[in-house]
Amino acid sequence: MNKTKQPKPYYGYVIVAASFIIFLLMWGAISSFGIFFKPMSQELGWTRTMISGAPSLSFLVMGVFGIIAGRLNDRYGPRVIVSISSLLMGWGYLQMARVSDIREFYLFYGIIIGIGASGPNIVLSSTIVRWFVKERGIMTGIFQVGSGVGTWILPLIANALILNLGWRTSFLILAAMVFGGILVASLFLKRDPGRMGFLNHGHSMEITPTNSDTLGLSFQEAITKISFWLVCMIFFIFLFCVLSIMIHIYPHAVDMGISESNAAKILSAIGATSIIGRFLIGALSDQIGYKNAVMLIFTLLGISCLWVLKADTIGMLFLFAGLFGLAQGGLFAVLSPWVADLFGVSAHGTIFGAVNLVGSVGSTIGPLLAGYLFDITGSYQLDFIILAVSCALAIILSIRIRPLN
Repeated sequence: MNKTKQPKPYYGYVIVAASFIIFLLMWGAISSFGIFFKPMSQELGWTRTMISGAPSLSFLVMGVFGIIAGRLNDRYGPRVIVSISSLLMGWGYLQMARVSDIREFYLFYGIIIGIGASGPNIVLSSTIVRWFVKERGIMTGIFQVGSGVGTWILPLIANALILNLGWRTSFLILAAMVFGGILVASLFLKRDPGRMGFLNHGHSMEITPTNSDTLGLSFQEAITKISFWLVCMIFFIFLFCVLSIMIHIYPHAVDMGISESNAAKILSAIGATSIIGRFLIGALSDQIGYKNAVMLIFTLLGISCLWVLKADTIGMLFLFAGLFGLAQGGLFAVLSPWVADLFGVSAHGTIFGAVNLVGSVGSTIGPLLAGYLFDITGSYQLDFIILAVSCALAIILSIRIRPLN
């Protein structure tokens, strides 16, 4: 294949826009689950540990099937995978509208929605790094802003829907939004520029369907590196902390006497500030390096977990949401390009999927532990202390990472 010029406008920006929309809907829906927490508990009589188990299972399933989705994306591309994901997520949310048994709850939310969300979560990040080289950090940050916008807007929409229509009808509306929006956006996805005869953005060499798959380590080579396992442990800690907060901050605020509408605004504020984190830290990582950006992220995350220990007013909780949102958005923007920087892009989908698999174990344990500690102590204080200590450990692990060792 002869070397071809990058088209104007570059199609990679279409990929970023489509990915933005998909992440907005997917992560917006996932982040809204905390709003359903109390009305479901009140109607169905389930404890916080019982309800926490389904999103925990969902993230574990997301991690397990994410590595499969990453592998399939390395071979076949994102369009079919994300289209199937929209069907599974839409069906899962549709069935949530009629759930009455705890087994159904775990099946539809924990497994079906988890499998559906596993596709976009890995595939989109892996696709973006194939389309961009020099601007990987900022472009990953821009498309990741979609999840920040979703986390900002959809909890407010979900809260309004629940107050006016009830939680079951709200799940029906959520199902239609997720299915229709993600399916349409997925039609614009392409695996990499080489398969379209283009150069990837910022790369000086010719990228073809042949040599685009030979830039970097294989999965078998990557898992022999210390840095791979350190990155896995760091992402485990990150999701352990983030999902504990995202699932439980809404009921924690309501327990403090804050109104349901204001508690929803705190969750929404996390999404709003994560937009800044995804864009700002994503762009900053291109300048200071991904490892330094990760250390900054965990510093902010640890401070926010310590702050929420003493936060006893809505103003203090909004300040917590700002710090936490910056950190949350930042790592989601940095992780995929960091993996590409360390191990290359030839098996990025599989490697990134494996990192997410380990991280998903953290996202499974975190919310369950938080719910359990609340059920036995009547407070989230001990859990917040555990989260802050975990952030300090992640900083220590980050220092140990060296490229390809």
